[in-house]
Amino acid sequence: MNQQIRHRKPYDTDTEIMRILAALFVVMIHVSGTASFSAIFYNSIARFSVPVFVLISGYYMLARESSGWQLARKSLRLFLLMLVWSSFYYIYDLLFNGKTFSGVGDLFTYLLTEPVHLWYLYAAILLYLFTPLLHILLVHSSRQTLCYILGLFFVFGSVVAMLLRSESFPLLAVIVDKMKAPYMLGFFFLYLLGGYWRKYGPPKKAHRRVLYLLGLAGAVVTVSGVWMMSLHGLSEDLFLSFFSPNALAMGMAFFVFVQQAFRSLPSPSNNLRIWIHTFAGCTLGIYLLHPMIAAILQRIAAFSAAPALAIPEKTLAAFL
Repeated sequence: MNQQIRHRKPYDTDTEIMRILAALFVVMIHVSGTASFSAIFYNSIARFSVPVFVLISGYYMLARESSGWQLARKSLRLFLLMLVWSSFYYIYDLLFNGKTFSGVGDLFTYLLTEPVHLWYLYAAILLYLFTPLLHILLVHSSRQTLCYILGLFFVFGSVVAMLLRSESFPLLAVIVDKMKAPYMLGFFFLYLLGGYWRKYGPPKKAHRRVLYLLGLAGAVVTVSGVWMMSLHGLSEDLFLSFFSPNALAMGMAFFVFVQQAFRSLPSPSNNLRIWIHTFAGCTLGIYLLHPMIAAILQRIAAFSAAPALAIPEKTLAAFL
């Protein structure tokens, strides 16, 4: 197989379908919570969504060379976008959620840290800023070297990160603090893996089967782990984290499965491609707006009393 990064058209229907489905499940995360087993189930199985977005970003961003200034401007636009939408949510909270103005300091803190779901823009900015370095690494490193680096990112960004979150390994926490290893290495793993799959192609058939099994196991571990933690009054964040091995396995399996399934089907018509491309272009808007839309719908719409039905109803309503 050609070892060079394969340049393809800017938009691929398979990854656009992934974006649409991942956006739907991001909405599900924020309308689910963990108040019942149904809520835990929906919240848990939706955890693949954010890792998929990071994989897609790496799949495209690392396929071409971009100057540092280009990526700095892109990052600045994202930061300004975050400030604009934080301001929008601040005004909304003042008008409808009983928030009061508590001074310039409080406003400044809110604009930089709220609402919570905008954290992903910070993560995207960091990935973009490191893209030139990762692109050089991807282009000029051997496959064995890339596998070694991916392994390091996975171990420190996922396995070690989750051990630290469990707060059961205080000595490890001290060691890692001295190493200054950030949690973001988990997203660097996904980002670089997306570029790796773009360069070398998807895993072989036998490896795909293993990956699918790991993805299913990740879903089972997430649901059962969160349920057991909730029964004992412990924080469910250990299993719900997007950096956890179970969430990463779900995201990787979903990415490869959708890509392979779509490419085994007949090519869609041009009209269908246009519709898919149009819907995929809405995913950023869905990400920015869905918490507010979900809150408004909760006030004005009637949903089923049972969470098993109400959560999918709220998800679809806010998504659409």
